Amino acid sequence: MDTLNRLATLIAQRNQTETEVSDLVGHPLKPESLGAYVASQVFAIDPLEGTEHLPWTGRFREGSLAGKTVAVQWRLRWDGLLSLSEGTPAEYLLVLAGPEALLPPEKGDASAPWAIESVFLFHLPSLLASLRDLRRRIGPSAHIPRELWESARLLPEGEGAGRLTEEQKQALALFSREETLLAC
Repeated sequence: MDTLNRLATLIAQRNQTETEVSDLVGHPLKPESLGAYVASQVFAIDPLEGTEHLPWTGRFREGSLAGKTVAVQWRLRWDGLLSLSEGTPAEYLLVLAGPEALLPPEKGDASAPWAIESVFLFHLPSLLASLRDLRRRIGPSAHIPRELWESARLLPEGEGAGRLTEEQKQALALFSREETLLAC
């Protein structure tokens, strides 16, 4: 009975937390909604009008990419996969990723922490062209070669790391695995 009591308490806490987070960001508690919210705050991105039914897309307000369109994905595990579509109305793809998945997750494994360990910025037309040249499938679980990931890496220090401001690095650090576990 102690286990059931503890489980019921944890589920009640989770339900309360989900409600509070949803109220805070104005969206349901799903990785794609939260990733879009975090990205909009950290990278100064405004949502595009009329794209409610597409992958989250917006427009950069500031910096060297001001005015450019961007789609955002948050991958709870960095597993080398992206959800891609030829019809995504964006010039860039910003990917927030959790810890690297060294092994495929077990069936039904939902224990991936909601953390941001890495950030990648792809020029979307170039990424799609590279995948076509490599004869790779473009779709919901498109495998992206590691060298393409590395060339798009902003965090931790990658080829594009100079594009992040100190303020952006500090904001993203709030969502690192260590920080999110310390907050518990």
